[in-house]
Amino acid sequence: MSDHPPRTVAPGSDGTSWPAYPDDEISLLDLWAVLVRRRLWLFGIAALVVLVTVAYALLRTPVFEYRALVEIASQDDGTTPVEKPSAVAARFNDIYIPQATSAWSEAHPDSPEPGVEAGVAGDADLVRLSGKGAQVLSDAYASVMKDAVGRLTEDHAPITERLRNRLRQQQSRAERRLATARDSVTEIVERRKMLDGRTARLTQEIDTLQQALGELEAVRPDGIADSPDAVSAVRRLLDNEVAFKRQRLDDLRTELNTDLPRRRDELNDRLDTARNEVESREEEVALLADRLAAITGTRLAAAPRRSDRPQGPSSAVIVALGAVLGLMLGVFAAFGAEFVSRANAHMRET
Repeated sequence: MSDHPPRTVAPGSDGTSWPAYPDDEISLLDLWAVLVRRRLWLFGIAALVVLVTVAYALLRTPVFEYRALVEIASQDDGTTPVEKPSAVAARFNDIYIPQATSAWSEAHPDSPEPGVEAGVAGDADLVRLSGKGAQVLSDAYASVMKDAVGRLTEDHAPITERLRNRLRQQQSRAERRLATARDSVTEIVERRKMLDGRTARLTQEIDTLQQALGELEAVRPDGIADSPDAVSAVRRLLDNEVAFKRQRLDDLRTELNTDLPRRRDELNDRLDTARNEVESREEEVALLADRLAAITGTRLAAAPRRSDRPQGPSSAVIVALGAVLGLMLGVFAAFGAEFVSRANAHMRET
């Protein structure tokens, strides 16, 4: 058995009869009856809100996002920026953007100011300039962003120029050392060519001496004169000449087989050392050239660009939210009207 008392039927204001409930209970049927009686409030308020949201969705000015990326000037290692991105972003917000915006406003006093702000672009050494505005302000955002970046570039230019000048001086010294090493290689190669020429001349001279020595030894003194004294004199002359030529031949062979190879080995060792020096200097010059090329100035890594689509919710979303809000306000208005009506009736009865 239920503990609740029996429910009676009470007539409604529209002629319908509904079960009556105790004062502390709420019936969904009663709520529905209120909504039916106050449907003009419900649908009127809902329709009004929907019309307002539709008008807003149709008449609102589309807002686009404008972005630009700034690459900070780098050190000679090509990776370390000359200034931290967070510091650059702070300088943009505090100095460069206000100056650029003020300059643009002075040139265009009748146009609204573009709102640009700077922030660090993730983990990369980049700074992002961004802002939101109408499509008609595209030129304004682009002008302010480019002007702000130009001011930063001017401040960073002396830093990068000092880095370049220092590396140019190192590169110039390295190129002079490279030229000296190349001259040393050229000199050693020429001296080795002279040794080769000396070797050829010694070989020819040795052949000539050997031939002359053979001819001298083949000469017979008896065929030169009948006098024994004359023969003895000629033999002594020939012996002296043969001894001289043999000594000369020994000297030439010693130089050819001993001195020249030793000198050639020394030159080859020096040539290897000089060529290694040239390679080292070439690597040094190339490294300095790469470091010089790696120094980049502050610049726009990505030019100012407008987003392809407007920012914020679409018109369909706004109308849908307006419909939901209208229904909610209509329900509140219906119950509010019912409350006021019953309160007035109660006041008249009392």
